[in-house]
Amino acid sequence: MAKEVAQGRELLQHYRRRRKLGLLPGRRTSAATVAAERADALLSHSAFGYFPPDRPRAQLQLELASRRKALEAQVAELEAAEEAQRALAAEAEQRQHALQREMAAAVEEHSQLSRQLPELRARRQELGREAWRLKALLQDLAEQRVSQQAPPRQPAPGAAERLQMHRDYLLQLQAEHQQLKLSADRALLMRGTSS
Repeated sequence: MAKEVAQGRELLQHYRRRRKLGLLPGRRTSAATVAAERADALLSHSAFGYFPPDRPRAQLQLELASRRKALEAQVAELEAAEEAQRALAAEAEQRQHALQREMAAAVEEHSQLSRQLPELRARRQELGREAWRLKALLQDLAEQRVSQQAPPRQPAPGAAERLQMHRDYLLQLQAEHQQLKLSADRALLMRGTSS
């Protein structure tokens, strides 16, 4: 096939050279510049681009048909390569769209967490103050017991229930405080990694 392509190029170069010199087949316009026997010798010379006159027409048609088949095979290969490139381009475009969707989801999640961060910080501070107040209250109660070295008296009616209620509330606040602290830490971590 490469040999046929090289021969085709060579023929084209010979044709252009002949056209420039005015030595095209069937025309005798160069008679004034080239002697007739010289022109006949050039036209019949195979290296100049013409086939010898004794070459049969059927053989020439076979050569042209083989060249045509070779070129058609090249065209088929090029079309297959073009189709493969189109498929790769479509796949790359799909990957790009998927990555854009993932990026948009990540940005949306980041903005939601960023909006929640100030509220979580305020709630964490509120819970911290409430926990401190309850700890101070328990410490005051403990000091009062110690300061009263009198024999333990009967607690006021409902004091045990109030103390249990305060303890339950303190435990609930501590659990909420831990959850908010974890959420705030996650949000800070997300903000830190996206910066």
